[in-house]
Amino acid sequence: MAAPLIAATPDRRGTDTSIWWDIISTLSSDAMRGRDTGSAEHQRAAAYVADGFKAAGLKPLGDSGGFLQSVPLHEVRVETTGTSFEIVQPDGASKPLRFLQHVSIRAANGLPAKLDAAMAFRGYCGKDDFGSDVVGKVVVCFGGRRKGMVGADERLA
Repeated sequence: MAAPLIAATPDRRGTDTSIWWDIISTLSSDAMRGRDTGSAEHQRAAAYVADGFKAAGLKPLGDSGGFLQSVPLHEVRVETTGTSFEIVQPDGASKPLRFLQHVSIRAANGLPAKLDAAMAFRGYCGKDDFGSDVVGKVVVCFGGRRKGMVGADERLA
């Protein structure tokens, strides 16, 4: 049995899009400086939204009867200042690599601050490309994804 689809037109009576636009403009403004999680700008943006909820008469369900809820976070990031990469040949010759141009890495827990290890190239790093020959080595993969290949999350070893 098929049911006809009816395209509904939203009821715009009483909708003030300028208020919506003001909110979006404020939250996306340069003054919020990207609202990086945990930053002062993030806190300011959260307070702005909470104030709007309060003004709208919503019931607070956050911590201590407020609109905000504390959530513990753990940050893992790559420090770009002072970070360098180079390929050192067995004869001692080296070639520097530029971060984010020649090399990018995925921040993860447990990575050492400095790594001196052999490399193993595995193309697109498909799930069957990792054997015992890569243990203790840095596995180098193409940054993109070939059609039909798994994504970075699935190939992270």
